[in-house]
Amino acid sequence: MNGPFPMLPETTSFADPETGTQIGLRYIFSVSLFFKERIVIDSHAQRAFVPPMGGEVWGPRLNGKIVPYSGADFGAVTGLDASYAIEADDGVRIYVMQRGFMKRLDGGTFWQPRQPRAPGELPQQSFANAANIPVPMRVRPAPLFDAPKGRHEWLCSTLVIGHAQRHSDPDHTLFTYYEVL
Repeated sequence: MNGPFPMLPETTSFADPETGTQIGLRYIFSVSLFFKERIVIDSHAQRAFVPPMGGEVWGPRLNGKIVPYSGADFGAVTGLDASYAIEADDGVRIYVMQRGFMKRLDGGTFWQPRQPRAPGELPQQSFANAANIPVPMRVRPAPLFDAPKGRHEWLCSTLVIGHAQRHSDPDHTLFTYYEVL
């Protein structure tokens, strides 16, 4: 599976123009997170509880799937706060804690709940975008990982940054992650 947006070359280096210090990024994997529902927590901050329904993980350093209902995205206007579990192809489960920022670039809201709602009725979940069109957002995650000793413990001592692209139909986010060298 390939992400829908351009990726950096496998390894990219940047130099500080004043000190010459090199910093590099290396692509490590991508994630698709699929969602079914958004439960509004705070309509003022546009904060919602959004559990993952599943997804895939693919790349040169990690492959597997997202464990359904293993956490939630508590995304809001103020930023990204998410946690979920990855089950690697070898069956090892890796816990992901992700912070970062996200901002709609078109000035739109994250959802547009109907008012009033009947008791127990969920808010209207759709975005303003048509099917399969990316939601115009800037998303920059910085995940931390909790992996057991063994093949995947490298994640626990690696600084990882990424970018993401939201889609509205089906409701999912595609993340691309890079190791900071």
